[in-house]
Amino acid sequence: MTLSNSRGPESLAQLVDRLGSNASAGTVAEAAQADIVVLAVGWDRVPEAVNAVPDWHGRIVIDATNQWHSSPGSEVRLGEQTGSERNDAQMPGARVVKAFNTIFGCVLAQDPRHTDGRLVVFLSGDDADAKPSVYECP
Repeated sequence: MTLSNSRGPESLAQLVDRLGSNASAGTVAEAAQADIVVLAVGWDRVPEAVNAVPDWHGRIVIDATNQWHSSPGSEVRLGEQTGSERNDAQMPGARVVKAFNTIFGCVLAQDPRHTDGRLVVFLSGDDADAKPSVYECP
């Protein structure tokens, strides 16, 4: 797993150490070489994040973004287009699956088994072959 951010690989050193030997830090272009890429940036930063990769070559991109500008309460209006359609158009060749954007990370980190029921993560996408890669465990 290669992690990337806008501040550069060296800024991720502590996190990589905590995650262990299967984790590394790299540039956006290096992280985007994975078979499955997670797009988890603020809405206004999507173009900057994805433009570093000119062609996504059929990679699965898990779109964890939400349509909100940086200022609180500032929803983005796209008319008939969904946020994932907008993001998909910026990533030529990507197979976009929307997931992990409806629940806080601190909730996801909890044990999913509890007396109130099971934790549910919603996902959607037009690529029927890409979705199982996101929801099925190896």
